[in-house]
Amino acid sequence: MNGNKSVIVGIDGMPHQMVEDLCKKNVMPNLASLLDEGALRVMKSSTPAVSSISWNSIITGANPGEHGIYGFSDIIQGTYSMCFPNSNALKKQPYWQTIKGTHVVINVPATYPVKKINGCHISGFVSLDLDKAVYPREIIPKLEDINYHIDVDAEKGHKSETLLLDELFKTLKARARALDYLWDKYSWNTLMFVITGSDRIEHFLWHVYEDEGHTLHERFLEFYSAIDEIIGGINNRLNEDDGLIMLSDHGMERVKYNINLNTHLINEGFLQLRDEGRGYNKIDEGTRAFALEDGRVYINRKGQYPRRTVAPGQEPELKKEISDSFKTLKIGGEQVIRKAHFREEIYHGAELGKAPDVVLVPNKGFNLRGKLSDSLHEESPLSGMHNPQAFLYTKNVDDSTIADNPTVEDVIKLVR
Repeated sequence: MNGNKSVIVGIDGMPHQMVEDLCKKNVMPNLASLLDEGALRVMKSSTPAVSSISWNSIITGANPGEHGIYGFSDIIQGTYSMCFPNSNALKKQPYWQTIKGTHVVINVPATYPVKKINGCHISGFVSLDLDKAVYPREIIPKLEDINYHIDVDAEKGHKSETLLLDELFKTLKARARALDYLWDKYSWNTLMFVITGSDRIEHFLWHVYEDEGHTLHERFLEFYSAIDEIIGGINNRLNEDDGLIMLSDHGMERVKYNINLNTHLINEGFLQLRDEGRGYNKIDEGTRAFALEDGRVYINRKGQYPRRTVAPGQEPELKKEISDSFKTLKIGGEQVIRKAHFREEIYHGAELGKAPDVVLVPNKGFNLRGKLSDSLHEESPLSGMHNPQAFLYTKNVDDSTIADNPTVEDVIKLVR
C-alpha cells in the first residue's frame, strides 16, 4: 500500500452503451470529461448477470465456484426450502479484509450483515436491520440524522412512476451526504461508494429512457445528471496521483417477456408437482430437474434432495437433454435461450458442488424466472432487465494486469 488513495464508484446496472450515450448527450459532462483522462471498457458481468453474484466477484476477485454465491436465493441442502444467502455465506474475503490500510465501504450490495473492518462499512441491499448494516455502530445516529436509506421502497415504483422518482432523488441525496461525511471522518486508503438507484430507475423506467417523447424522460436524465454531480465532486477531491475506478455490475435492456423456466420443465416431463405443499416443496417423485431464478437449473439428484430421482451415472446425459430442450424453446418464433452452460464450463473452485448444473443465458429481452406457474411466458411488470454488458473505467490505475475485455473478477487486481 502506497501513499496514494483509490476510489471505486459503482453505478449499479448501468450498461456500457448508456455511459457512452449520456456522455455524448452531455447529460453527464463530468463523466464525459473523465473519459478523456482514463480508459473506458466493456466489462462482462457474472453468469447469470445478477447483482449478488457480480458484486461478490468484484469485491473478492473470485469466481462463484470459489466465493459460493450463485444468486439472491438458494435451496437449503437436503430440503426444497428456500434460503437467502448473505455475507455469512461468502467463502472468500472481500478486499477490505485482505488489503492493508483503512477502508470506507458505502452501499455495496449483498454485503449484509457487516463485519468488523479497519474503517467503516455500510452494506447495501438486501439489508434487513440498520444495526447489522453499519460498522461501527457509532455512526448510525449521523446516518439517521441525514435520513440515510439502504434502498428505495420498490413498491412505490409499482404504484407511481413520479413517486418512485421522488424517492430515488431523496435517497441519492442522502447517500451523497453520507459520502461527504465519511470521506472526511476517516483517513482512508480505499473508498468504495455504490449507487443502486440506477438499477431501480432502469428496471422500472427503461421505457422512459428509450422514449425521448415521454413526459418523464427529462426527469429520468436528471437523475443521471445528479449522479454526474457526485462523480464530479469525487474527482475534484482526489489528488493528482489518486486512482479512480468506476464500474457497473451488469447492464440493462428492454424486457419482452418473463419466461417461467419451470413451466417448460413441466411441459417437457422433467418436473413433476404434487398438490400439497408450497413453493418448491411441491416437487414430487419423478422430478429430474427444477429451475431457480435467473436461469439456474438443478438436477434433482439422489443424496441431495428429499424426493430425489437422478443417480450420478445419469447426470451427464440428463444435462445434455435439458440443454437441448431449452435450445429449442421459442416464443413468438424467437429463440429464447442463447446459450446453455454446464456448470463446470463456467465455474471452478471448492464451492462448485453447490452450483446450478445448467446455467441458461437468454437472448435479448427474455427474462428468465423460477416461478412455478401454468404460464410459460408473461408480461413483465418492469420494463428493464439485466444483461451482461457492464462497464469499467480506470484513471491513474495500473491496468496492465487485466485484458481489454475484462470481467467482474478482474476488478480486484486494480485496487491498491
